Formats: sequence, structure tokens, C-alpha cells
Amino acid sequence: MAIVAANPNAVIDSFSEQFEGLFMELLSRRYGERRVYANNVYTEFINDRHHVHMNSTMWTTLTSFVKYLGRTGKCVVDQTEKGWFIQWIKRDALSIAEREAMKRREKSAAEHEEIQRKFIAQQVKAAGAHASARGTGAVPEHTDLVREDGETVSLGGLKKTTKSATSGGGVKGGVKRSSAFGVFRRGSSSSSSSSSSSSSSSSKSKKRKVSALEEMMSQGKKMKQKKKQQEQEQKLLEQAASKRTEYWLTQGIVVKVVDKHLKKGKFYKKKGVVVDVKERFIATLEMRTEGAEVIRIDQDDLETVIPAIGGSVRIVNGPHRHEIGKLRALNVERFTVGWPAEPKKEKKKERG
Repeated sequence: MAIVAANPNAVIDSFSEQFEGLFMELLSRRYGERRVYANNVYTEFINDRHHVHMNSTMWTTLTSFVKYLGRTGKCVVDQTEKGWFIQWIKRDALSIAEREAMKRREKSAAEHEEIQRKFIAQQVKAAGAHASARGTGAVPEHTDLVREDGETVSLGGLKKTTKSATSGGGVKGGVKRSSAFGVFRRGSSSSSSSSSSSSSSSSKSKKRKVSALEEMMSQGKKMKQKKKQQEQEQKLLEQAASKRTEYWLTQGIVVKVVDKHLKKGKFYKKKGVVVDVKERFIATLEMRTEGAEVIRIDQDDLETVIPAIGGSVRIVNGPHRHEIGKLRALNVERFTVGWPAEPKKEKKKERG
């Protein structure tokens, strides 16, 4: 009792850590990721006569302990009419990478569907505008190819084919010839020939517009390239995840305390230097506060501190663990740091 009275917070924190660790070990080993009644887990936990009693921890009731697990993100908790239910969250690196990859795939599929929907809407709108501009107000329809009387088609386009009206071989009426497929039609040839040649020359002078089919093919090609890039990123992520570990504490790094209940919130959001690491998950911190107090705290109650751009950083997990680098850029949306992309250099046009 004299030892407890001398430093009650340290003793309570020690018992709390032991109770939480044994409880989470039983929950993960016995039930896995299944949703289970919290009271059943606690009943099985206290059946062990060597268990740590809850009245020696910082939690006075099972409800407060369950709320703590949900608040810290260690379990999924929900309250029903029967009571509190909990579900253990698997926190290994591979599971986290798989969940993130699934979210990215779902987001990519949703973006792809949205792009396709907008593209179809634009095509329908463009077709309607084209029909209204022609004055018909109707959508163009496909019709059968019907040859008119006196019309002959020659694929060669080099020979004239006419129908003789008399035995002398005279031609009745004029002849109209199309330069594309060798189509000849009886009628007035002079005015029709000049009008067709002028229209063909004007149409050739106009710039050819991209068809809907070509635009769809281009869009599909871009989608394939984007999908290939995402698959490469996913492959790199899986390779990096295979080399990650659950522990990341490293001696000499600066960390921040995120536990609101430690020392009644005295060290919440305060920074400290890791001076020693025990059992890979327990850190001995020298706090950057007045008095430079030294505390022991679990890895789950800490987070890394990112320096200003241009400062030195130490990699604490993954294939480049323990290596030191220099911070060049920060991506807040993706929670990543790295090097900024170099701007593309425009090629100078050579003068002829």
C-alpha cells in the first residue's frame, strides 16, 4: 500500500495495460473478427483465477472499458437493447493494405461509371442539337439502298455506262457521273456536275470531325491506361505491405502522445523523444515539457511527428526501415510524404 500511495497513477496505468492486453488477446484468439456480446467475453476472462481485476484499473465498469475500445479504434462497438457488442479489428499491415486497396477499387469503379454516364449524356445532347440544326427535329434513321430507274453503279469508277434510247446508239438526256463510285444518272448534266464538284471540294476543305466511335475508343484507351497504373500501384503497395510489421517504435525519434487519460491528460498532444524500447511495443519517453519527465507508454497511444519541409526524417516501417531521408513534399490528402514531381520540359520547335 505504501508503494501504491507513493505513485498511484503509475500502478493503475500498469494494471490497466495488463488488463487491456489480456482482454484483447482473449477476444482476438477466441472470437476473431466476429461480433460478440461484451459481457460473454468478460465472463470468460474472469474465469481465470489469475486474471487482473477491473477494480484495479482506470475503468470502473465494463461499459466504460468498451467505450474506450471503440473510441481508440481497437474494436467496433455498438449498443443494443441486450447490451454492448464488440468486434475485434485486425490491425496487421496486410489487412490494412487490403482494406485500402478495396476502397480504391470501389472509388475507381464509381468514377468510371460516372464518366461513362456523362459521356452518353453528351452524345445524346449532341445528336439532338444536330437534328434540330438540320431543321428536321428527328433522329437520323438507317434506310435500305434502293437503286432508282436508269441508275447504274460501277465499282471501278472509270467506265461510263449509259442506256441507248435508239438503235443508232444516241444518248437520251445528259449524264451525271459521281467521282466516288461511278454512279451515272440521266438528267441535265451541266448544272448538276458543277454543283456536285463544288460541294465535294468544299467538304474536303473542311477539317474532319472526330466521330463518336473514335471518341469512345479514345476514352476506353485512357481507362485501360488508368487501370494498368492502378494495378501497378497496388502491386507496389502489396510488396511494401509484405515487409511491414506491427511495431514501428525506434529509439531516437520524436513522437506525440494521443492518450487523453494518461496522467489525467497532462501529456495529451505533448511531444517526447523515444529513449528506449521494450518488447517492441513499449516506449520510454523523455517528454519535452518542463522538468523533462520520463514515462512509459504503449505504441497505440503514440503517433509519429512530421518535421517541416526540408528537415530530416527516419523511416520507421517498411522495406527502408531505419534509413534517414530529407522531407521534400507533403501530401495531406493521402497522408504521405516524398518528392514533388518534376515539371515537364517543353520541347523547343526546331526552325526549318
